[in-house]
Amino acid sequence: MHRCRELICYRRREDETQRNVCEQCNRLKGKICELEEEKRKLEDELKLCQLDLKRTLESYSKEIFELKDKERERRVVSAAFDGVEDMSDPFSNAKLAKKFDEIKDKEWYTLFKKLLDREDEIDAIKRISANAKEAYRLCKDNMQSTDYRKQREYFKKEENRHSETETIIESMLQGGKPSYFSDELRRFLLVYVDICLLLIIAQPEISLEFDVVGRKLTGTPKESFSAYCPQDVIERPEEVDTILGVVWPELNDHHGVHKMGLVVLVDKRIEDRPVGLFRKLGLLQRNVLIDIFERK
Repeated sequence: MHRCRELICYRRREDETQRNVCEQCNRLKGKICELEEEKRKLEDELKLCQLDLKRTLESYSKEIFELKDKERERRVVSAAFDGVEDMSDPFSNAKLAKKFDEIKDKEWYTLFKKLLDREDEIDAIKRISANAKEAYRLCKDNMQSTDYRKQREYFKKEENRHSETETIIESMLQGGKPSYFSDELRRFLLVYVDICLLLIIAQPEISLEFDVVGRKLTGTPKESFSAYCPQDVIERPEEVDTILGVVWPELNDHHGVHKMGLVVLVDKRIEDRPVGLFRKLGLLQRNVLIDIFERK
């Protein structure tokens, strides 16, 4: 009997111990769940912190790049004001201006001579000018609404400029029938559009001026253009010295780099009296550009 009571007491203690163990296990499981939930929250907070940190770093990096670009541009502009430019830079404004001017004596003149086979001098000049103006407009349009820094770095690479140049030329020639000057026009546009892209991303930007047709060569235009003297006297209803067409546009970065352009002018108004000897001499003295490209 005594043995039975001991056994019962033992089993009760064992059951109580087991209950205590189960309760502790349940409490531990609850604690583990709480810790796991807290861990999940901390991980989420960490991700948010990392995301905020990444955004902050990107923002700071962008600001640093912008500050560097502004400082670089400030140095370029300051150097231009001082008349000093880094000539070791292959994309310096002075070098780009020189390269642009060389096109007039080479590719432009080759195309001009080809057109003279079937057109008169003024029509040939107007045709080339119209194509050059349209190509420049397309280059400007394609540069809008983009990141300037990325754009500048992108077009510094020759293969990128070549791709954009081909796209612009195709858009200009699309749907047009092949003509007797198509090959020369394409060769001209290949070098012309390439340099136009570089002029637009220059620091400061180098602009080309075409919009002077119909104005007189006085005041501001006279500071920007000189008169091209064709072989024949130009007779038109407009007033004398009215600009009929742009032979070559003015180039200007408005900070020291400047190349005057060339324009064709009205020499004689149709209603005027015949050109006298002194008028003819005046034409020759005004500009000695007859056959200038041949002499070069």
